[in-house]
Amino acid sequence: GSSSILSEAMRVNPTFFTLWLGNNDVLGYATGGGVGNVDPSFPLPGDLSDPAQVGGALTILVDSLTKTGAKGVIANIPDVTSIPFFTTIPWNGVVLTQGAADTLNLIYQQVDHASIVWKAGVNPFVIEDTTVSHGSLRIRHAKPGELILLTTPGDSIRCAQWGVSPFKALGDSYVLNQSEVAVINAHTQQYNALIGNIASSYGIGLADMNAYMKTFTSGIVYNGVELNANFISGGAFSLDGVHPNPRGYSLIANEFIKTINATYNSSIPTVDVTRYPGIIFP
Repeated sequence: GSSSILSEAMRVNPTFFTLWLGNNDVLGYATGGGVGNVDPSFPLPGDLSDPAQVGGALTILVDSLTKTGAKGVIANIPDVTSIPFFTTIPWNGVVLTQGAADTLNLIYQQVDHASIVWKAGVNPFVIEDTTVSHGSLRIRHAKPGELILLTTPGDSIRCAQWGVSPFKALGDSYVLNQSEVAVINAHTQQYNALIGNIASSYGIGLADMNAYMKTFTSGIVYNGVELNANFISGGAFSLDGVHPNPRGYSLIANEFIKTINATYNSSIPTVDVTRYPGIIFP
């Protein structure tokens, strides 16, 4: 009850360390739909941490770990909005026939939201938005770049008309709107700028996980095996849509190894990614 992760690490008098912290300072806010506080003095789970606090905490960690001469590598924070948790359900995932679209248009006219227009084919989900100034319902169509969370109940979308009926708009906790995405991106950039400065100031390696994990979106081919950020079928992420699976983590481990080798002129061999399990289909 009196020790910490740092104090336990220092007990072994380390000569080398890897450090990858800060992901959860943005992740909890993002997976909660952006309903938490931004830059609170005392952040709770679901809040978006103040970059100055994150940078200060990381500086204390690196300073403690290096003061006895230890070398190491620190990693920056990936763009959390590019992981399957936020990209699996499209913002325009409502597919309608012409008859269904005509019926919805009549219903929306009756509730004073004729500006929400439906058409045959692909349509945006309807989401809650307290800034909408007209009508008794504070709702609107989702916009490009807004993200529907994987935790949105699929049965409610398919069977209960969530995101379609004017009375069942997707709630704020299931959506990251444009302003929330912008805040997340800005904080991620600030965190990463601070992490880069720490790596430079202390002369340690910097594993650019922000850049590397973006390559998951377009796809990675390793020994003939294609891996990408698609939910389940992509093979790199676990079923929660947030954390990589063992195969995905082995790719990440190799990036740490490459950074170590490049920074310290070492020759640590990379791991064979295909020896680690991915998603096993039923």
